[in-house]
Amino acid sequence: MTDSPGSRTIVICGKGGIGKSTIASNLAVAMSRAGRRVLQVGCDPKHDSCSGHCDAPPGTVMQGMEADGRLDRQRLRDMVVRGRDGVHCLEVGGPQPGVGCAGRAITLVLDFMREDLEFFGGFDVRIFDLLGDVVCGGFAAPMRTGPDALIYLVSSGELLPMYAANNIARGVVNLARRGGGRVAGVIANLRATHEERALLGGFAQALGTRVAGWIPRDARVGEAESVKRAVVDLFPDCPASRALTDLAAAVLACRPDEAVVPTPLADDVLQARCAAARPGTSS
Repeated sequence: MTDSPGSRTIVICGKGGIGKSTIASNLAVAMSRAGRRVLQVGCDPKHDSCSGHCDAPPGTVMQGMEADGRLDRQRLRDMVVRGRDGVHCLEVGGPQPGVGCAGRAITLVLDFMREDLEFFGGFDVRIFDLLGDVVCGGFAAPMRTGPDALIYLVSSGELLPMYAANNIARGVVNLARRGGGRVAGVIANLRATHEERALLGGFAQALGTRVAGWIPRDARVGEAESVKRAVVDLFPDCPASRALTDLAAAVLACRPDEAVVPTPLADDVLQARCAAARPGTSS
C-alpha cells in the first residue's frame, strides 16, 4: 500500500508484553484528538489491540471469514468500528488454535486495503499493532506495505526486549531490500532499570536512528486500562499521557526520508552493552 499525500502508515512492533498495544492505542487517540482520521489495525490473534476504544470487543476478520466462508470489500468495510474516542478499529484476530494461519488473514486484509483506496485511503493515519517480534510471513506484511511505512521499535532497557527489537531490525533490513518500510525510531517504554536511558539512547544511535519518545512508568496507565480506556483520554495530565501526546506529535511530524534501514548489533555486542549497564558492573 502506497500512502496517499498527507497520509501515513505506522507499524508498532517489539517483544510480546512490552506495551505495543498500549502505545498504539494512545497514539491513535492523541492523533484523533489532533484532528486526524485514524485507523488502528490489531494484528495479533488475541484481538485485544482496540479494546480500549470500544465498549464491546469488535468482531474480527477471522470470525467473519469463519462465519461467511469468504471476505469481500463491503464485509471488510463493515468490520471497521468507530470507537467512543473517534478511533476507527479493525481487529484481524486468529483462527482456532492449531487451525489455519492468522498471518494469511493479515495479508488478505492488506490486499483489500490496497484495492479499496476509496475507503481505506480516506484515513490520515493507519496504525498497525503487530504480533510480538514475528518478522516472517503474513505477520510481517504491514512492514512490507511500502518504503514510506514508518516502523517503530518498542523496547525497555532490558536485554530480552532489546534483543527482540534488534532482531526486528534485522528483519527490516531484509524487507527493505524488497521495498519494505524503514525504522523511524525506538520508543522507550521505561521500566526504571539501571542506566536505562543511556542504554536505550546508545542502542538507538547504534541502529542509526533515535529515541522517538520516552514513556515513563506511571500507575495511571494501568488504572486506565483496567476500565478499558486510553490513559491520554482518562488522565490527560499525568506524566505518561504527556509523553505519549508528545510522541504522537513527533510521529506525525516525522518524514519518510528521516526513517532508516537500520544497522543491527551483533548479539554478543548487544549482550555486552546490557551487561555493562547492570549495577555494580564497570563500563
